[in-house]
Amino acid sequence: MPAGKPQLDKMLRDARRILSIPTLRWMLPAAVLVSFAAGGYTSWIVDFTTRYKGLSKETAVPIYFAITVTGGGLGVVVAGWVADWLARHRIDGRALAMTFGFAAAVPFAALVILIDHGWQFFFFGWFLLFFLPWYNGPMAAIIDDVVDDADAGTAQASFVVGIHLIGTGPAGWVLGIVSSQLTLKHAFILPAAALAGAAFCSARGARYLRADMAAREARKAASSATLAPLSRMA
Repeated sequence: MPAGKPQLDKMLRDARRILSIPTLRWMLPAAVLVSFAAGGYTSWIVDFTTRYKGLSKETAVPIYFAITVTGGGLGVVVAGWVADWLARHRIDGRALAMTFGFAAAVPFAALVILIDHGWQFFFFGWFLLFFLPWYNGPMAAIIDDVVDDADAGTAQASFVVGIHLIGTGPAGWVLGIVSSQLTLKHAFILPAAALAGAAFCSARGARYLRADMAAREARKAASSATLAPLSRMA
């Protein structure tokens, strides 16, 4: 048996156990889809702007840098605050915050395609970048809420690998293929659709969150009950 096979088998068992949690079976595709959207925009937004919005690359790049830093950065912070505030009032609050962010990004993604000139384009682009990263903080917190402590690191790492391998990685390539067959405007429909799909998956995952959090607490209590007699014997 190859030396690394037992470790690989254990990793696969851990991944299957993590994905046996219903909440995460929906949250993973939500994260993949929003990462696909983000990867597509990152790869092609400058070309999209120079082709259709009447700007040079030298003008577009610093504008998008400013939008990303202000809109994206503020979106991450606001999303974390909203998610925690909702979680204090509802057990599925963090998932609802994510769902709202994904859904709110969709009309701005459509308007970015439709509006060709003027300040409105950058206004809508700023709000797209504001809502796009609303999953960053809430998603990590949701994973910790439903997986056992022993699996927390594996779960977080598996999600990071999954969303970049399946979502971010191929996004630019897929949009490039669609652009070559149709137009880049048509290709930009894909990230907008991905955001809508992410909202759907996140909303579905929210339905299981209460039960999965209760199951985690039950497993934790059962483990503590098992270890208690051993600690007294020691």
